[in-house]
Amino acid sequence: MMKRRRQKVGFKSLRPAGLWGLTAGIWLGGAALCAANGPAHVGAFKDYKGSIHVHSALSHDSPASVSELISAANQADLDFVMLTDHIPVQSSERILDGFEGKTLFIAGCELLKSGKSLQLSDSLLLVGFRPDELPSPAPSLAQAVDLAHRSGGLAIAAHPLGFQNWEAEIDGMEIYDLADDLLPSGLDWTWKGPDYAWRALKLRFLNASSEDVLPALIRRPNAHLQLWDRQLQRRRIFGIGAPDAHQNMQILGRQVDPYAATLLLPAVHILAQELSREALIEALSQGRAYTGFDLLADSTGFEFTALSASNTRPVPQGSEVAMSPGLRLNVRVPAPQGDRFRVYLLRDGVVLQTSGKALVASPVEHPGVYRVEVMLQRGADWKPWIYSNPIYVRSKVP
Repeated sequence: MMKRRRQKVGFKSLRPAGLWGLTAGIWLGGAALCAANGPAHVGAFKDYKGSIHVHSALSHDSPASVSELISAANQADLDFVMLTDHIPVQSSERILDGFEGKTLFIAGCELLKSGKSLQLSDSLLLVGFRPDELPSPAPSLAQAVDLAHRSGGLAIAAHPLGFQNWEAEIDGMEIYDLADDLLPSGLDWTWKGPDYAWRALKLRFLNASSEDVLPALIRRPNAHLQLWDRQLQRRRIFGIGAPDAHQNMQILGRQVDPYAATLLLPAVHILAQELSREALIEALSQGRAYTGFDLLADSTGFEFTALSASNTRPVPQGSEVAMSPGLRLNVRVPAPQGDRFRVYLLRDGVVLQTSGKALVASPVEHPGVYRVEVMLQRGADWKPWIYSNPIYVRSKVP
């Protein structure tokens, strides 16, 4: 079989109108993906859907009430919401930290260091760390990371294109941020051409919903993913998609970013044994999670696993496995009815293979950091739908 030159993921080549759209149905190189025998299993883990990087009324720039957030999370059937309120808290509203209805809220905070613009700041999410427990004056970034870890929480680099302190012992990073996508200049709104203006007018005058308009605006986060791939060559670091939800943006008098839409744009699915703060944070720390743009289509049930010839049970994303004969990567996509999608397998940031099948398997020939992207067709565009966390195939596993 003739092999084609592998293609490096790049800024321009993977725009929806570029490579991802043009290569639908085209084999990109490496061994062809073949249908797997049924879905991969993830043992005792359950797929919990939630949202990470969410602001409540405690943040100075979120006018929505706590009750609005609780209602939206419950109506979206979210299992969890990880809050990241700005410091210091600016409201007398109570800190959500526990179950509210069927949704588990986990308190956290967002710190901005060294600058006012998101383009120039170290923005750090402390997940599982109550904002009222942060000492005053605010700690350094390294101290904040240590505080999060000592409290059993996690430190995540937010708005990573402006993040500077990559030597810090952070656990994860945002690989997509809705605010970064909609507000490319940082804190200032920037129109992205006549197409954006038309969609804003449609929202105002044609009574289109945010659920219709927001998905039309999202794009593949090329720069975020390139940065993640570079970091993955240095160390383990999990990736999440974040809505940076505030419910504070209006265009021509219409609410553009209601919680009901942004909490699912994107969602994060965590593979954990139970729905508790400790279980979710432990699973996330291990990279047992994937990002799904569930406002487009529900991604629940996606699986990315590795199975070796010597093991009877596959291991989930986030795992480290030793290179061995017969090692295989399996992907299961919860195919939405009537929608075309493309599955992309990458190694070290390079697209190796593509498939339009819901169940695929691929033999592993070389060590590397493997991850999966799934694009979903919407009209003439291919939109980001699912981003896995990596499976690390090592020459040897200690």
